[in-house]
Parts: sequence; C-alpha cells; structure tokens
Amino acid sequence: MTAFERFILDHGNDDIPSLLLSQSSYPDIDLKQACLYIECRRKIRDKVPAFYAETGIRYVSKLSAEQCSSEATARFKAQVAAEILTGNASRTADTPKGEEASRADNTPRAGKIADLTGGMGIDALAFAGVASEVLYNEMNPALADATAHNFSLLGIKNVRVASHRLISMHAPQSDGMGAAATLAGPGSDTAIEGILGDFRPDLIYLDPARRDNAGGKVFRLEDCSPNILTLKDELLACAPHLLLKLSPMADISAVRKALGPEVRRIILVGSGGECKEMLAHLERNFSGKAPVVVHEEGGEDFSFYPDEETRAIARYAPSIEELKEAKCLFEPGKALQKAGAYKTLCERYSLVQLAPSTHLYVGSEATMPVGLGRCWQVTQVLPLSSAALKAFGRDHGPMDVTARNVPFSSEELKKRLWDKNDGQDGSHLFALGCETADGKKQRLLFVCRSL
Repeated sequence: MTAFERFILDHGNDDIPSLLLSQSSYPDIDLKQACLYIECRRKIRDKVPAFYAETGIRYVSKLSAEQCSSEATARFKAQVAAEILTGNASRTADTPKGEEASRADNTPRAGKIADLTGGMGIDALAFAGVASEVLYNEMNPALADATAHNFSLLGIKNVRVASHRLISMHAPQSDGMGAAATLAGPGSDTAIEGILGDFRPDLIYLDPARRDNAGGKVFRLEDCSPNILTLKDELLACAPHLLLKLSPMADISAVRKALGPEVRRIILVGSGGECKEMLAHLERNFSGKAPVVVHEEGGEDFSFYPDEETRAIARYAPSIEELKEAKCLFEPGKALQKAGAYKTLCERYSLVQLAPSTHLYVGSEATMPVGLGRCWQVTQVLPLSSAALKAFGRDHGPMDVTARNVPFSSEELKKRLWDKNDGQDGSHLFALGCETADGKKQRLLFVCRSL
C-alpha cells in the first residue's frame, strides 16, 4: 500500500474543508487529489463495494462517482444482457415465475457488448462477467485512462478501453482531472462505426447524459446527450440489439413512440423503495408486442403488456364493513407505480384497490405481490373522523403516521391524533382516502403492523 493510499484510509472520515487547509502538515501528499479520492470513496462506499475495498482504485471526478451505476443495478443489466446474448430476451407476462432469474446465472460467457458511454466502468465491469469481450468507450480521456487502470487492478482482461466523443454529443464535457490518456483516438469526434473499428458487437449499451448545458437534469430523449433518436438507426445497423438506460422520470408511452417499433421491452428497475432506472431494449427488425417489466431488487419480476392494463377491470372496496375484513395492505413500489399496472394488479393477485386515486390494495397474505412493494398486516380500520381519531389517540401512544390521498399532510394527521407526539411505539399508521363503489368518499384510518 502506498503512502497516498494509507493517507486516504487514515483520513476517510475527516472534514474535507479543514483537511484542504492543512497542506503544510502533509508536504508529501497532494491534498487536492487526496480529498477528491476521499469524497469519491464516500459516494461509492455502499454503491460499489468492490471499488471501495480496493485502495488502488483511481478516481477522476465527484460527478462520475455520484452518477455511476450501483453494483446491484449493474449486475441486473448484465443479467438482461446475458438473456439477450443467449436468445432469451422475451421476459414477458407469460414467462413462468423464477425461470427468467435463473437464465443468466449459469450461462457461459457468449457474445460481445459495446458500452459506448462508459463512465466509471461499473456497467462494463458487470458486462465483462457475461460477455466474451466488452468494448468500453468513454469520451473523457482522463476517466477512460483511470478506468483502464482500475480494470487492470481488478484483473479484468476481456475489456478493450477507448476514448472517443460521439459526433452528435453536444453536452459539456465531464469535470475530469489529469492529462489526456494515451489511448486510441483520445477525445476525438468519431462516428459509431469508427469507434467500433473491428469490434463487432452483438449488443450496444448506452447511458446518455441527462443534463443540459446549464447542468440541469433532463429526461426527454431528445434532450439527452447523445441524442439516441438521431443515432438509433446507425446503432441498430452496427448491432442487432440495443440496450438504453433512460431517465426513470421519462414517460413510458412517449419513450415507446419516440423509439419506434424496434422496442422489444421496457424494464423498470426498483431498489431501496425508488425507481432507479428505466431500460429500453431495442431489437433490429422487431415489430411485435413489447411488455413492461418491473424488477425490484430481491423480489420477483412483474411483467405485463399495456393493452392488458387497458382491458383489466379493477375491483374497488365498496364499504368500510368490507375493508374491516381486510387482512393485509399493499403499497406498490415506485417502479411498479411507474409502470401503471394498477388494474392488472387486481386481476393478477386478487386484490381490492381502495380507490382509483389511492394506489393501495387490500387482500390476504397469500395473495400479496411479494417483493414488489410494502406489505402490512391490518389490525384495525376506523373512519377518519375527529371522534375516532381522539379515541384512538387516547388508547395508543405516538407511532409512525402516513397520509395518502387526503387533503392534509402526515404531520397534520399526527397532530390530530396526539397533542404531544414525541417518540414512537414502532407501529405503522396510515391515513387513506377511500372512494366507495357508489361514488361516496370515505376517509379511513388503517392501523397496520409489518409482515
């Protein structure tokens, strides 16, 4: 371990502004670079444990560390890529549960993948585990040079490293540090065929930059860099499959329409209660039905066709009496909510939705969509009236409170329950707006505990 590596380990928890002012105390250490490394390591500690565990990893910018994929989402993209390379890309609503998850696990490396927007290389690193060879391209030469070093340090031998700017890329350059790398065509403006050279990929992966010239976030395809809409035909001419990482804020219908009939499937990736990524898989000459697939880390996948949701018939709770018989309450995760399969959930899992605008469902424990959201056991259902709230507040101590689809906040509901709400007893309380089948609105208080 070098003196520099030992320094970043010893000062990993230091206050960065104070550390930057102490150069005289460490004359042999480049404090600016050391502080950059410390900050980058903090950003990737939980996200990329493999990098955090290796002190020799090089970092170029806080932005690249902040925006890189997590190991978990990179592994999932590699699984998707493996399915594509082995011809098992039809993760549809008809695929038996569990079958799709096992396909990539024992599949030998096959096919080639080109990652044309490499970043810190976390995705390319995962692709290297399922492909025979990977081409990693990053437009920032300093970042590409650092990634080449990191791959070598980690013993990755089936990845080519290049540094080119796609000719349609108009976004400002990333805030890399260091001299230009001695790589093929460092920083040159190059068409896709020029970047690929003799590399003939079976799959091209792109993660377009989602920031405008002022640094603000964008999510429309035409506002990202490079503009996939202008490159799609050329990309599909160079490889039969295209995998795109898009903004999770993008509208699914708009994405389908913009990308055209070659869209094979849209995949929403959920993790930690959030919708982290939207992936679009395009296949050359494909023109069939394209499902939306929801993947929640640690849970089963949910796949459906948009026309299935159109035809589905939702079941709504008609009365408080029926809801009092509910055993479990289910709230879809953000990725599942993004997919918009609200009525399909009712049919698939025999659930009852509280109201069209209240995306919560009741059912039995046996019918709960495991891993696709949060599930609770219902212990009590009360009308959300002043009298019921006061009575409940007298009998129970302060607890976690959440309001859903009612005209007041969670904090306001908590104040209606308890004048003094210091401390919690660990239960879970939810306030819900519920519209019955006859059109009347009934506001209810569900008292639940975690399953």
